[in-house]
Amino acid sequence: MATGLMAALAPNAVAARNMQLRPAGQETMIGVPFEKYSTVRIGVIGLGNRGGPMSEGWAAVPGAKVVAVCDIRADRSKRVADRLAALGRPRPAQYGGSADSYKTMLNEMDLDLVYIATPWEFHHEQGKAAMISGAHAMVELPIATGLDELWDLVDTSEKTRRHMMLAENCSYGRNELAMLKMAHEGVFGDVHNGHGGYLHDLRDLLFNDGYYTDDWRRKWHTKSTASFYAMHGLAPIAAAMDINRGDRMKTLSATATTAKGLADYRARFVPKGHRSWNETYVNGDLVTCMISTEKGRIIRAEHDV
Repeated sequence: MATGLMAALAPNAVAARNMQLRPAGQETMIGVPFEKYSTVRIGVIGLGNRGGPMSEGWAAVPGAKVVAVCDIRADRSKRVADRLAALGRPRPAQYGGSADSYKTMLNEMDLDLVYIATPWEFHHEQGKAAMISGAHAMVELPIATGLDELWDLVDTSEKTRRHMMLAENCSYGRNELAMLKMAHEGVFGDVHNGHGGYLHDLRDLLFNDGYYTDDWRRKWHTKSTASFYAMHGLAPIAAAMDINRGDRMKTLSATATTAKGLADYRARFVPKGHRSWNETYVNGDLVTCMISTEKGRIIRAEHDV
C-alpha cells in the first residue's frame, strides 16, 4: 500500500477517505504474490545520486536485467548505459532529454519492474504511469506528496493488479529485520509504542551546488510544512506492529519547531551572492508526528535535517 507523511497536517482528508468503501470491483493487493519471472526486466527513471548507482545494483542481482534507463538529462542516461556496458552487463536502451521521456520508455519497452528515483514531486505521476503500463513499481520515498495522490496510487494498484512498493531501505537492514523477527516472536512482549525518525544533518548537502539537481530538495523547505522523510523510522515500527495486517493507523497530530536551522547555516557558511539568499525557509526544523492505531498503540515519528 502507498504510504507517506508529506500531507501529515490534513487529518480531515484522511478521515473522509477512511469512511469510504473500497470502489466496486477493487480488491486489496496485500498478500497478493508477485508473478514468477525467469528474468526480471527493469527500467530505471531518474539517474542522479540514487538512481545511477542503483542501476548498477539492480544489474548485479541474479535474474535481473536493466533493459532501459531514463533521465530528463540525456547525458545521464548515456553515462549509466556506458557504465553498465563497461561492467559487462547488457547495454540498456537510453531515454532522456525531456520531462516526458519516461512516458516514451514505458510505451516502447516491455518492463516487469520500474524503479523510480526522481525528485519527490514526480513520484505520483511516474509511479501511476508505470503501473498503468503493466509493470510493478518501486518508488523512493516519499511515495507521493499529497493524500489525494496516495489514495490514487492505492486505487491504481488495485485496479491494475500491479504492486507499488516503497523503496524503504531501512525496512530491510539486518538490525530492522532482527527487530521485526523479535517483535513477532514476542521478545518485547506486548508492543504498544514505538519511536523512530529521520534525524540527519543534511545542511552541507542541501547547500552543496549540484548535489541535489536544481536545488530540488532544499526548495521543499520553502514551500511545505510537513514531515518530509519520517518513513526511515516509521516503516520498521509499522511492520513490527502489523500495520494494515491486523492493526491500522487511526489518528495523527503533528507539531513543528520554528524554521531556523537552514537560515542559520546559510548565514554562517554560504556566500551572500548565492541564489539561496532569495529563499525563505518555512518547514520546521523538527517535525514530530504522534500517531495512534486502532488497537491503541502509539507511534512517534520525527523528521529533522
